[in-house]
Amino acid sequence: MKSVLIVDDDKNILSVLGRLLRSARYELTLCQDPVEALALCQDKRYSLIISDQKMPVMTGTQLFEKIAGLQIRASKIILSGYSDFNEITHAFNQQWINQFIAKPWDDETLQSIVDTTVASVTTGDELALQDTNRADAYGLHNFHGLLSANAVFNKLFSKVKRAAISGTSVYLYGETGTGKELFAQAIHNESPMAAGPFIAVNCANFNEQLIESQLFGHVKGAFTGADFNQEGLLAAACGGTLFLDEITTLPPAMQSKMLRVIQEKEYIPVGSTEKKSFDATVISASNKHLSIAVSDGEFREDLYYRLCVIPLPIPPLRRRGDDALRLFEYFIDQLSASKYLGDDGVKDTLLTYHWPGNVRQLINVCQYVVAMSEGDEISLADLPEDIAVNPGYDSTKTSVEVIELTEQSIRGALTENNNNKSAAARALGVSRMTLWRRVKDFNIE
Repeated sequence: MKSVLIVDDDKNILSVLGRLLRSARYELTLCQDPVEALALCQDKRYSLIISDQKMPVMTGTQLFEKIAGLQIRASKIILSGYSDFNEITHAFNQQWINQFIAKPWDDETLQSIVDTTVASVTTGDELALQDTNRADAYGLHNFHGLLSANAVFNKLFSKVKRAAISGTSVYLYGETGTGKELFAQAIHNESPMAAGPFIAVNCANFNEQLIESQLFGHVKGAFTGADFNQEGLLAAACGGTLFLDEITTLPPAMQSKMLRVIQEKEYIPVGSTEKKSFDATVISASNKHLSIAVSDGEFREDLYYRLCVIPLPIPPLRRRGDDALRLFEYFIDQLSASKYLGDDGVKDTLLTYHWPGNVRQLINVCQYVVAMSEGDEISLADLPEDIAVNPGYDSTKTSVEVIELTEQSIRGALTENNNNKSAAARALGVSRMTLWRRVKDFNIE
């Protein structure tokens, strides 16, 4: 079982993180003292180390500098509500840390990053190839931790590579749980900026006053409590990538200021008159398409065109063919080598369920099944009740699928699958009920 070490001197935050990240997939160690954490790293190998930045005795980046000297193969994340971005940027440049996540964090995003990192990082003498081979066993292609066997989804990986090389603004849109931040990280990894920092900001986590200070930084005396100069996330992202998640929640005043940042490649810290240069790739994302936000008067049209140079739609799990089944079997194998899927009823249920929470929900279900099932064979009764009853696809959620299914695509899928409607539905990435309705609409025999 792989291990995760979390370091934070605040007992309450440590407790919150512990409850959030408890998982059957890995062993979790909580530590309040960075000196003790360093000693733990000398005795044990961890797949992932998460540390607060502001701590007594040594900062998080100082801890990671010492850990780097131990030649430990682990992914390292800084969690911080402070603006020690000079130190954090230096740590990125020295490759002591892999990622920065600002407090307050988004629970779902943090959980997703941890789960994916733990699944992909190896320790000791293990080779990274092992995880790839394990994915290959289920016909899954592993692209920077994104797993899929679906042809359409894999084509998206090719688009990611081309978008990354371009260095221009990329906009990701898709439902919650589809992996938007993982795609952003993949774009960063494939870009010329890969050696620089990857700074992730969830715009929904900040009010208007706080997000301006967090992004732009401030000078001493800019507002009550500003006792010293602090750089912001824009400065920390220079030479790398700035990922703005839930961009549609950005307040109107900040939209205007971000437009200048992207157009002019410069910004002014809060309370200052001095311009600072900005040199980073900007990736934005939301689960509500920006064009809709523009039409609703919630988002500036000029900023939309600056951010949405390369739009990349991320399809939901229910439109990824048989990925749900393959991923379920893959994650079950990761969690417990002894458990396996039973009869075809379980498989059909996994394939036809609409997965409103997408991959994030699927991973949670896998954790539930491993924890709650008694035997090694997973039956329908072992699935959570809302999935076991298999309500299928909500017709209100499949309108896009119905519109996009053409008579030609349906006939082609049926021909390729010997008129097997279940197989054809999986190939098209829709439910059997959706396919059945469209077959009737087109009078296909």
